[in-house]
Amino acid sequence: MSCQLYRSEIAEYEELKSRKTLTAMDAQTIAILQKDIENVNSVFTQLKETCGTASAVIMWMYYMEGKTQKEIADYFKIPKIQLSKTINQYEHAMFD
Repeated sequence: MSCQLYRSEIAEYEELKSRKTLTAMDAQTIAILQKDIENVNSVFTQLKETCGTASAVIMWMYYMEGKTQKEIADYFKIPKIQLSKTINQYEHAMFD
């Protein structure tokens, strides 16, 4: 869920941070958004360190950009079944 909201959370976070005056609710929202953004970034950094840059790129395309497995497989010129297995492996590395 955090991945799906990532871009909108960054936009909202930046908009709130740019305000000259913040309400208590704004400050609380900023803290929540910052934590969620940092969590997503941390997961992708850990994946990159564990499985390499390609893993982070593939999972970014899949989760953050909403690309289909077919689109990603075509982009990397690999069979979709191989990509599916690779995504499964990376998901375990990200979420286990």
